[in-house]
Amino acid sequence: MQSTKQSIFFHERPITDLKFHRDGDIFFTASKDCSASMINLEGKILGSFDKHSGAISTIDSFQNTFLTAGTDLLLVKWDILTGSIESTIYCDAVVRGIDFGEQIYFCTDNSMSKEAFVGMVDPKTNALHRIISLFEPSSKIFKIDNSIIFSTTNGKVCKLDLRNQRIIQETKVHQSKITDMKPSACRSFFVTSSMDSSAKIIDTETFIVKKRFDSEEPINSVAVFNTNDIIVCVGGINARDVTATRGKSSFDTNFFDIVTQQKIGYFTTHFGTINAIDVHPQSTHYISGGEDSSVCLVKLGMDFKEAPFTKLN
Repeated sequence: MQSTKQSIFFHERPITDLKFHRDGDIFFTASKDCSASMINLEGKILGSFDKHSGAISTIDSFQNTFLTAGTDLLLVKWDILTGSIESTIYCDAVVRGIDFGEQIYFCTDNSMSKEAFVGMVDPKTNALHRIISLFEPSSKIFKIDNSIIFSTTNGKVCKLDLRNQRIIQETKVHQSKITDMKPSACRSFFVTSSMDSSAKIIDTETFIVKKRFDSEEPINSVAVFNTNDIIVCVGGINARDVTATRGKSSFDTNFFDIVTQQKIGYFTTHFGTINAIDVHPQSTHYISGGEDSSVCLVKLGMDFKEAPFTKLN
């Protein structure tokens, strides 16, 4: 069977974030229309989450709990099974990145004249702790062992030791804002994307750039397959620059071979800039969300599996 694409129209404004649940049976989307949605792999909308009074900036899920963070400075915990609100936490800054597991780690920017910081919420008590204040706005975050790795808007990645709450490592890996950052399944490396029109594979331990993938346009989001052999990038120009696209009417999801660093293929999925992408935990599907407010669900078929990617043992 060939790959199949399904476009889902539910949101009224651009998509800001989307993520598969770790179990892979559902995924979540978030939008500037202040709402989030839950969708299954058949493309059926199972429910919506409406609480925020501002655009939702980022989301994550763990077990039966779903998290949304918005420009209203709120972090909201939802019960996935009932759709009810478990708690609402005031963060005093716009949360831009979340890593949700046994604890909730997050990073913020400095918009609205707020101080950027890395924080933690205890899911049991909902108590918020500021771990460290930042001089630069942060964008994405994930936890590994006793450390937090987060990215900044000026192209740096930083490692924070949770035991002494100090930044122990930082490296400038991009020439412009880091738009996305995700760990590999093994967490031995992570991928970043940037407004400098490149995506990179970075060693988690050393922060050495292992691979670089170049695009003709800014990259807004990136993801890595669980097989560690393919990365997928999406992006395009900012919404305010749409008139300068030289007549471009569609935007692509681009797939790169990690070994050769070459672009192997693409799917044309959106009629506007693509803002976010995520790959199914078993690499069977991917989802993307665009400036056109649509969500695209693609089930990968034999055409994709037979593409000339380097085979890893």
